[in-house]
Amino acid sequence: MREVEHKGSEVGTAAIFGHCLTLFAGDVSSALADARAYGYLDEVMAAFRRRVRQRLENEQEMILP
Repeated sequence: MREVEHKGSEVGTAAIFGHCLTLFAGDVSSALADARAYGYLDEVMAAFRRRVRQRLENEQEMILP
């Protein structure tokens, strides 16, 4: 039972983290558009994805205990 609860908690945490990333990506897009720098969106988002991937690989236990 505890294992099922733990797995459910991990899934919920991952879903919340994914939702936060989606919201942040929208904010980045809006900020770049406001700054008239929208041409940098692909480059900025690629760098953002690399940083998130690196954080998950190196600090996963901090994010999903």
